[in-house]
Amino acid sequence: PILARSISYKWKKSVNISENIFPGAHEISVTTISPDLSFEMASWIIDDLNEFIRLQDIERSSNLINFLYLKLEQAKIEDEKQILTNLIRKNTELNTQANALNEYVFKIIDPTIKPTSYTFPNLIVFILISSFLSIFISLLFLFLKYLLRVDQF
Repeated sequence: PILARSISYKWKKSVNISENIFPGAHEISVTTISPDLSFEMASWIIDDLNEFIRLQDIERSSNLINFLYLKLEQAKIEDEKQILTNLIRKNTELNTQANALNEYVFKIIDPTIKPTSYTFPNLIVFILISSFLSIFISLLFLFLKYLLRVDQF
């Protein structure tokens, strides 16, 4: 759900997200006019989502570590100090992982595949439609020219 909401409305029709292909996996496909743009956008989406969530977790864990250190200084009971120390250790591990890993949340199982052919628009259909349209406009123009010429006399 978070992944689907993070895609802007502008690209909503171009990006297809299939959730739970198998537990914990998602498939992202991007369809645009250019295969190169589709390839780049798919890579950017994963990279940007990983970076956004990674930075968010780093900030959250850093703030939590600072808060826990303040509570640790105020703690008087040994059990409470031990619990706070364990929480600090866990958040430090999370912070270290977030700083060290590029593929933090979304790990790429299959690398992005660059399409070999255009999927949209279909070039033959585009040529046929534009040819028929140009013939129709030309005939319409000739018909109107003929009508205007006949009316003058």
